[in-house]
Amino acid sequence: MEGYKYVPGYGSAHARLAVCGEAPGKHEEEEGKPLVGPTGQEVRSMLRVGGISPEECWYTNVFKYRPPGNDIKKAEQTGHSIEEGVKELWEELKAINPNCVLGLGALALNALTGESGIKKWRGSILPSLYGGFKVVSTIHPANLFERRGEKGLFPYSARVYIGLDIARAVEESLTKEYEVPHRNTHIAKRSLDLYDFLERKLAQGKRIVSIDIEAHKCVPMCIGLAFDKHESLSIPLINLGFLDKTYDIKAYELAEMWRLLDELFRRPDIFIIGQNFKYDQQKLECIGFRFREDQLYADTSLLAKLINPEFPAALEFSTSIYTREPYYKDEYREFNPARDKLDRVFKYNGKDCTVTFEVFEELIKEAKELGLEELFFGFIMKLHPIYKDMEDTGFGIDFEMRDALYKKYSKQQIEKEDRLFELTGYPVNCNSPKQVQFLLYEPLRLPRRKDASEDTLVQLMANRVKDE
Repeated sequence: MEGYKYVPGYGSAHARLAVCGEAPGKHEEEEGKPLVGPTGQEVRSMLRVGGISPEECWYTNVFKYRPPGNDIKKAEQTGHSIEEGVKELWEELKAINPNCVLGLGALALNALTGESGIKKWRGSILPSLYGGFKVVSTIHPANLFERRGEKGLFPYSARVYIGLDIARAVEESLTKEYEVPHRNTHIAKRSLDLYDFLERKLAQGKRIVSIDIEAHKCVPMCIGLAFDKHESLSIPLINLGFLDKTYDIKAYELAEMWRLLDELFRRPDIFIIGQNFKYDQQKLECIGFRFREDQLYADTSLLAKLINPEFPAALEFSTSIYTREPYYKDEYREFNPARDKLDRVFKYNGKDCTVTFEVFEELIKEAKELGLEELFFGFIMKLHPIYKDMEDTGFGIDFEMRDALYKKYSKQQIEKEDRLFELTGYPVNCNSPKQVQFLLYEPLRLPRRKDASEDTLVQLMANRVKDE
């Protein structure tokens, strides 16, 4: 369609790494090349840090026309469809034949792998839908920049892990082979399976065990154990024959499994690694298991926050940074007992344990490099029982003072609303940002702003804003 410029891919025809964005922007349309504007310069900077010269890469987009307002949802207004763009993309990438493609943003992720949810899949090493190359996707760096007068959609700290994702793509471009961790996740269907697993691991001198539970309606249904990052055992805690006849385990077998687990936890030389272990511990103690106060060796969520306070502490995030394990959390979140076998839950449970162990090993290396090991073990970990007690007990509330404050501030609110009505001549619901915005910028003749948020009101009160 006339008026929309075609922006083809360009770069090294022998590139081992291709970079795929979503669609051209203003700078790309003007120069006729993808990823040449501020976002492109940011990507090139990260590629250099990741260990590759930007001139060695191939650059392209899923959609090769600039959509109106840079809004990919309006792509068809150009007279071209995303579907035809995807088809052309595959022909282009097959001709280049890179070892790895770095996908920038949700559209690139979906076009290259068929997956959806860039925040979940960023950093994962995935096979491509076609073409035989690997894909590593990340959040589009454009989301770090100011957009239409607003702040970036992600905090600037996201630049760090976007850079790590790009460095991973550079590393993956060194080889053609798709290799992700292989983990042996076993399931105990009789007490002898648990006995043999513990005998073997303890005989090897293993004394630190990663633990994770899965619960059904707040009742622990299984517990996973891993003494290293390679192998785990998931143990049913209740008879699940009503969901899957394979797990119709006899009562005496379950009782022996519980006894073996209790014996393990009571050993003075056994220490535990967990992710947000307060949850697991509380659930396990509710059904009778007991733990020493010093038994939790490390909580990976606490360690992650100590090392990277700006990053999420969730296991799925740490997994994406510190391991090569692709995103897998939906394996349990999307479990449907009417459709899926219970093996899926147990395999997920076991994987969580091995991944937690690996995340701990990588985090503690970083803690040592940063000189934080003593702080973690000597102070942070000692807060765990305090945090757990706070969650179990809750906070004391002075109900009389709460009621008095409620009356005080309710009265003040009514007085302020009455005063606002006197000034404007309009009744107003102060809980409605739209109504407050209307009253501020029209009747009161205050400088027009984009919203009526607390930050905006404080700026207005401080007279730190300019008329638009």
